[in-house]
Amino acid sequence: MKRKHLYICLICLLCLVSRASAQDSSLLSAIAELCGVGDPEDIPPEELERYMHYASHPLRINQAGEARLLSSGILSQYQAASITDYRRNEGDVLSFSELAALDGFGEAFVKAIASFISLSSGSVPGTPADSVRNIRSTLQTKGGIREDFGKGGKPETTYGFKYVLEADRGWEIGIAARSGFSEPAFPPASYGFSTAIYPGHGAWKIIAGDFNARFGQGLALWSGMVIDSYSSIASFYRRPGGLSPSYSWSSTATHRGLAADFTAGHFTVSSFVSAEGLREKMQGKRNARIQYMPGLNLGWRWSHSTVSCTGVWKKDSGLTGSMEGRASLWGCDLFAEGVYVCGQPRTPPEIKAAGGLVFPLGKGRSAVRAEWKSGSLWRGAAGFENGSFVFSAEYRYQMEKERHQTKLFVRKKLEISESLSLTLRGTCRWRPYEGDPVRISFRGDLAWKGDAWQALGRVEYVHCRKNGVLTYAEFGRQGEKFFFWVRGTWYSTDGWTDRIYCYERDAPGNFNVPAYYGNGTGASLYGGYAPGRGRGGMLIKTYARLWFRSPGMSLLNMTLRAEF
Repeated sequence: MKRKHLYICLICLLCLVSRASAQDSSLLSAIAELCGVGDPEDIPPEELERYMHYASHPLRINQAGEARLLSSGILSQYQAASITDYRRNEGDVLSFSELAALDGFGEAFVKAIASFISLSSGSVPGTPADSVRNIRSTLQTKGGIREDFGKGGKPETTYGFKYVLEADRGWEIGIAARSGFSEPAFPPASYGFSTAIYPGHGAWKIIAGDFNARFGQGLALWSGMVIDSYSSIASFYRRPGGLSPSYSWSSTATHRGLAADFTAGHFTVSSFVSAEGLREKMQGKRNARIQYMPGLNLGWRWSHSTVSCTGVWKKDSGLTGSMEGRASLWGCDLFAEGVYVCGQPRTPPEIKAAGGLVFPLGKGRSAVRAEWKSGSLWRGAAGFENGSFVFSAEYRYQMEKERHQTKLFVRKKLEISESLSLTLRGTCRWRPYEGDPVRISFRGDLAWKGDAWQALGRVEYVHCRKNGVLTYAEFGRQGEKFFFWVRGTWYSTDGWTDRIYCYERDAPGNFNVPAYYGNGTGASLYGGYAPGRGRGGMLIKTYARLWFRSPGMSLLNMTLRAEF
């Protein structure tokens, strides 16, 4: 047996003692809402991985400083400041209804983040402060093997590991590494690491390693998550989180270098130096060139408003400067950003601008957004949402290539009974410059839930070059100590043009949305067992996923997660 296969088997054998918490539908729905998407298929992999970490290690908002709150990526700068101001003046937040009353929150947002935060407090009468456990760690390993019988190739393997050690107030350290199915086993094909320190009672944040930089509406500087569709009102605007550490095995779109920020009252200074090419250099690519990209952001906030300025310098494009702001008045949210890229001496400057408005309309909310890039892009969108119904329309024009695109999206959820619901979704995309200009899809999802037992079903139809159909039925049990899901899938499409993406359950942090094309069937089994926490507070979780697809593909994934 090859050494690579031996290591994968050893990782899988570790997964014999288990405790599991599955990616249930309510948790996925909350993550989708926070990411501004309508379906699990559209959740960015890195965001799914991050939120699943906080689902098992909730962010303790009464213990963490403002810099730590921002690092989570769950809260915006205004929301983190709102919590710290309230704690300073009124004491800890002791209920979700109390949190919903704070500036910048609201019942809908608090309901979405409830699974990822904790209100534990040492200030509760009769509870000593040292009863709150401050240091937590997580070790996660995964391994998989697949074989494509249709192509007659050899079995391929994959593996990965991640370790995170964190303290609510003071620091966090993380490292992750992985090699994919078609990549060499050792050294790992990709890895990430980050260390973040929060001195000065949480006012400072210092990051060394991989980090995200997210400011404004993303026109000047935004790393990691990018949402390019309007499937909810939340997708019309971005919630900037500033600088945050990253130790993800899902993405390499982060920066690697040094970063720091400081908050004093209503003023925040964020600065960083990103070494582009350092990641490739550290992974053995000798001809990789390192280019340094320094950046600075100055932010101000006051009642219901934020304003910030960002400057970034790159050797290739020169200096980029931006001004952005956001205000909440009379139930409306107004956001805008303008960017000026100086360019090189022989390169003309570039101007970018984006802005929009979210406002109440009837029993729901409506939104409009416009975006412009000098000489290259016009883009506009509008939408409406009232909880059970979402509609959006988008038009895009690429000036250089003279290409037009129009998108329509609609979703309606029907509560048939307390345990039965039906969600209908339709999309239409028109690209007159392509050989198959129109792509239309209709989807129906039926969900039944009875205590721990659940059943789901889907039928989706796609028309582009020709026609495509996918349907699946899924049944499972979502208990505290034991869960399993069994799914059967049938699909028939004309080929890659009429492909259909469908989310497959997997261990928290793993992301599987295979593209179904051609004709065939599929079956998957996913489950685990939860005996409880062992001695010393250690908790071991195991996730197993077995997937078959005709013609010819099989896949086995095993994941071990230990918390202590």
